[in-house]
Order: sequence, then structure tokens, then C-alpha cells
Amino acid sequence: MGAESELRIADARAALALAAELAECVEEATFTDRIEAVGALIEAEGVIVSAVHDWVPSALEAGDPDLYRPELLGAIDRDWRDHPVMAPDLTTPGRGARLLSDFVAYRGWQRRALFNEFYRPLGMPYELSAQLAWGPAGSSCCIALHRSGRDFGPRERALLEVLAPHLSAGRVRLAARYRPRPADAAAEPEAILARRLPLTARQAEVLARLADGRTNAGIAHDLGISPHTVVRHVDHIYRKLGVQTRAAATKVALTALLGEPQAG
Repeated sequence: MGAESELRIADARAALALAAELAECVEEATFTDRIEAVGALIEAEGVIVSAVHDWVPSALEAGDPDLYRPELLGAIDRDWRDHPVMAPDLTTPGRGARLLSDFVAYRGWQRRALFNEFYRPLGMPYELSAQLAWGPAGSSCCIALHRSGRDFGPRERALLEVLAPHLSAGRVRLAARYRPRPADAAAEPEAILARRLPLTARQAEVLARLADGRTNAGIAHDLGISPHTVVRHVDHIYRKLGVQTRAAATKVALTALLGEPQAG
């Protein structure tokens, strides 16, 4: 049974609605709002998105600065090797949503420096996280949700399993807007995709618009073709790229546009 089997109908509908909102995010502020909405849906008291580059956990991408204060983040910088999830994340891509309690017994965790310098003063010892990006040489990005009182359970894990791919794709899409374009940036996105991916020119046109958040009806209007033809092109694109969702296809497209190698 997949993660969706743990979700009530109301939860599944709320997750799908939030995933649709994430697919439309094109501004950093809106994306941050949606991350906060993820925390509210999962009933977390705090949510943070943080990145590690070159083995240094120095980039806070989203999170309440009044909650995740500089001195707490400093503890992460000093003691990240003590974290039972963060340290493995820097050596291999993570799989699915993880509870901190999956990796460490609470009593033993209480004796570690990182617990006493970050989780205890935060007042939220329970954590649910998912890896949003991974790269070689000590690079990773994760979303972590925190709360006090009780640990996260199957419902919360299932919700994050559903939402994490959409968060990952949204983050990549924003990076394409705010980071420098490659040397051939003057070329149209369709031309870059057709050159870098195993797609026909028409399939590249469809994928470029799909990655920009256009609906099938919108793509059909842009290209002067029927929605049925768009669906057929999308099916062929998925097959050629080895993906099954719009979020995954978007991630492949934006990685290609940025000129970056895809993580295996």
C-alpha cells in the first residue's frame, strides 16, 4: 500500500489542492506561504527548509526567523554530523518522508549535543522531514517539520510523501527564475529542451509550457492544437523522460534549462 492509503478523503483533497497551488508558484514569497500551508496541513508547530552546500549547512531557504533563531541555526552548523538524518542525506539521495524517531531512540537522542542545543531550546523534539534535492560533494536540501507533545504519525508522513515532490519541483522552478541562465540563454526554452532532451520540437514546445505551469487547455491555446493532442504529447514526453507526473517532468525540464546534470 502506498502513502495515499494512510490518508482520509479530506486529507487527500487538501493535499491535492495544495499541490495544485505549489504548481502555480512563480514567486519566492508565494512559495514561502505555501510551505507554511504545508506545516498547517500536517499540524506542525514549525517548518523549515534548509540547504547544505559543500558540507556547510549555511542556507536557510524558508522558516520563521523568530522561531529558528540564529543561535539555534548555529548549533546545526556546529553539530550537523550528530544528526541521524542530515548526515546520511549528504552522501546519498533520501527516500520518502522520515521521522527522526525512525533513526534514533528518544532517550539516547536526549543525550546528544545537537538535541540539547537545538531541539530542547526550540521546545519541539519531534521531527518529520523529506529531502527536496541532492547533489554530490555534500549538497542537500530538506524540509523539516517540528512539533512538541507528540510524535508525527502515519497520516503526517503520508501527507509529506504526497507533497514533497511538488515542493521539490517548485523549488527548482524558482531557481530557474532567479539564478543566472546558461551561456545559451538567449535561445528559446523550446530550442534548449529539444537540444538537450530526447524530444521532438513539438514535444519540447509542450514541455516548456508545462514546466511554466500552463494547463493542458492553456498549452492547446498557445500552440493552436486540441487539448486531446496535448494529452498525447504529454504521454509521449513522460515515456521518453521516464517520469509519471507533471512535477517530475517539470523538474527534468528545468534541470535541462539550467544546464545542470541530473542526479541519479
